Amino acid sequence: MRSWVLSANGPNDKYLVQLACWQGGNAVHLRHFRTRVIGNTQTTEELSLPHQGIRSVRVSPESITLNMFSYKAGDSRCCPTGEEHIFLSR
Repeated sequence: MRSWVLSANGPNDKYLVQLACWQGGNAVHLRHFRTRVIGNTQTTEELSLPHQGIRSVRVSPESITLNMFSYKAGDSRCCPTGEEHIFLSR
């Protein structure tokens, strides 16, 4: 599991978690969750991210930028060498 603290006392987003789930054999499935606090209510939602994992996270007051690993032509299944960016609004 990897996690990032998005905001200690600012906008609603608090945590981003990447969880690796083993499904048997050598298959690993990555799942991603965002925890938000609005008023006195905390919610956790699963994010549907199309790529292989989070390389890094950048936080600004307006958005969260995820730099994701992605496959380039010729990459082996174990080792994606590309990078794509996904922007989440806050």
